[in-house]
Amino acid sequence: MRRLALVVAALAVAGASSAQAGDRGAVTGHVLVNPLSVDVTFPVDPIKSGRWFQVTTQVANAGLTPLEKVQVTLVRPAQLNLDRAATQGIPLVPAGGSKPAKWQACSNTPGNYVVLARAVVGAYVSESPAKVVQIAGASKNTC
Repeated sequence: MRRLALVVAALAVAGASSAQAGDRGAVTGHVLVNPLSVDVTFPVDPIKSGRWFQVTTQVANAGLTPLEKVQVTLVRPAQLNLDRAATQGIPLVPAGGSKPAKWQACSNTPGNYVVLARAVVGAYVSESPAKVVQIAGASKNTC
């Protein structure tokens, strides 16, 4: 009888410790590696107001799968006019490759303007480093 009581007590202790282990919280999750990157370039020298200049983005895919229907948006202040919509679609960015998107930009208002590019496809979003374009002095030309 005593032996039976010891076995029951041992099982109770073992059950209690397994219940405690089951009660411990666990954190689970996953990491989504973003293969998408984007960069923006334009002239580094000041641009006279009223003159058009080219802005180019380069969208890169470091992944092993092509990215389809990438949307690239040029984020800029309203004073910086564009020759087309601020958002352009790139049908396909190949695996390990890149594709450009281009705009012509112009401003009639002198100043320093912060510009960046944002690329989006599915759950992936990437923004370029912000850069400053300088629009200098008055000009006879207007946008």
